[in-house]
Amino acid sequence: MKASRGSCHLSLTPIKSVRTAVCLPGFADTSRYWSGQVPDWLDVATLDVEWPGTWDNEHVDDPVSIAIARAVGAVRSGDVVIGHSMGARAALEVANASRPAALILLAPPPPTPAFLTPSAVRQWRTSGVRPTMRPDPLTGRDTELLIDVTYADSWLRRPSSLATVVPTLAFLFSDDAAAPPTLLDATTIIELEGPHRWWESPAASRRVAIEAHEWLVDTLS
Repeated sequence: MKASRGSCHLSLTPIKSVRTAVCLPGFADTSRYWSGQVPDWLDVATLDVEWPGTWDNEHVDDPVSIAIARAVGAVRSGDVVIGHSMGARAALEVANASRPAALILLAPPPPTPAFLTPSAVRQWRTSGVRPTMRPDPLTGRDTELLIDVTYADSWLRRPSSLATVVPTLAFLFSDDAAAPPTLLDATTIIELEGPHRWWESPAASRRVAIEAHEWLVDTLS
């Protein structure tokens, strides 16, 4: 896990009741792609929880469960948990176990494995997953990742659905083929123009920052 603090670029009023934003990335991603924008919403430090073995050489039997346990152990009273894509599914588990002040889901997917074809499920369980190229979070160079069977199967064994137990905001994005709008147990659902990897669109990033900040002010005041 890596803690960092960015600078606030939108001049939004700090939310003093929030201590830290605990961030969980999408499948084969890292939240370092987007967590640097979170201080624009909150003006607080962020804590990035990585999937073991994705961007390092750590080998564990159940990497998703290990990452979720680390996130649960990091959450303190007054924190906010934020998850993108498959990390939003993990963030639900983290919130249920740790009861943060609020939960923000960015492009959450349908319950696993509802969005996978039977052949994709078989591939996950037999040979792992080879996603598209990803920029290395440290070097910025495009890197082809091979997600092994252990990591892929760890996702398939997650709970099929979870109810939220804390105030929850979900963002859905118009160009998002990976995680289309679905039944969500969220306090508030906001649909925005933009891609699944929302941080790659300046317009979507700005809207996320403004909408998340306004919702947190209303929710936590």
